[in-house]
Amino acid sequence: MDTVDSFALTARGFCRFVTGSDGSDMSVIGALTHLSQLYRAGLSLPSAWADDVSDADDAIGRLTTGMELVAKRAGALPVSIYWLISDPVVTPAEEPVCGDISDDLADIFLDVSRGLAFFDLHRKADARYQWSWHFHHHWGEHAVDAMRALHCYQSQNEGFLTRA
Repeated sequence: MDTVDSFALTARGFCRFVTGSDGSDMSVIGALTHLSQLYRAGLSLPSAWADDVSDADDAIGRLTTGMELVAKRAGALPVSIYWLISDPVVTPAEEPVCGDISDDLADIFLDVSRGLAFFDLHRKADARYQWSWHFHHHWGEHAVDAMRALHCYQSQNEGFLTRA
């Protein structure tokens, strides 16, 4: 299995979790698990552009199905709003901005599900481009920001001990 096929499996698992179609409850640990798996898989994606990428502008690029469901489901998390510096490598540091876990998960879901739509139509090059480009320029940042906020919440409140 190549990295794009492997990413598709991880992406599908993430989408099932955030929509609830996997039957699980929304939880901090579940969100952290799926986000970290997705981010790790994103690191392995090949370069976004290649000669086999289509330049077709079609309805997949405008797909927004499921975002509201994901945002609503994320509302069950015990943490929602958090603060961050949007670009931590800028000097001098920027003013903090407000982040939102629901928005993060919905945006990640959108970028990942668009790639899955291409993948399911056997347009693997377009799926790879969608996932890789947006990983570097959009959903990767949302994933890191959400993971940091969820990690801080979990470590300050419930800890990471395995429950029996």
